[in-house]
Amino acid sequence: MPRFPETPALWTVMAAAMMLPTTLPVARSISLNGRWNRRHRNQALFAAGYLAVWSAFGAVAAVFARLAGPGSGGAMVVSGALAAAAAWELTRRKRFFLRACHRVRSLAADGRRADRACIGEGWRNGLQCTGSCGPMMVPMVLAPHSVWLMVLLFGLVSAEKLVTKGVEHLRLFAAVLALTALVVAFGAPLA
Repeated sequence: MPRFPETPALWTVMAAAMMLPTTLPVARSISLNGRWNRRHRNQALFAAGYLAVWSAFGAVAAVFARLAGPGSGGAMVVSGALAAAAAWELTRRKRFFLRACHRVRSLAADGRRADRACIGEGWRNGLQCTGSCGPMMVPMVLAPHSVWLMVLLFGLVSAEKLVTKGVEHLRLFAAVLALTALVVAFGAPLA
């Protein structure tokens, strides 16, 4: 397990690699609906706000994982977190958060108002996305070096957010998470 000061930095890198690609439709919309000379700035400010939310989530999750002790990354704990994520997939609140991830508000065209609006939209989208995908990311805090688990979860998160009607496939995603929980519980290596 990495030392605690390294964990938030590693988490932020992982969140950027796993979660930012899922925001491409929203970032593109922000870019196309703003002034042409601000398109890159708007996307960067949106990404900064979005990653700030995910970084805070990761820091809080890392503190809880650290408080749980050195055995918190055990297979049964990771399996339990995956099972909880599978259950979350079937809730009404999950559907609400997932739909909210796709909404984009109109933003100010220029100046400081546009900067604040882009950061605020990043925060708002990050909060909605954390509500939607956060339970799937908890196993990554518990097993931060499991590449196969990271790839699987990235695929699920991407499918949920990039498929046009991802809400209609939540039962399938829940089944994949439940199956993964069983595989982890019965001996798949996490490292």
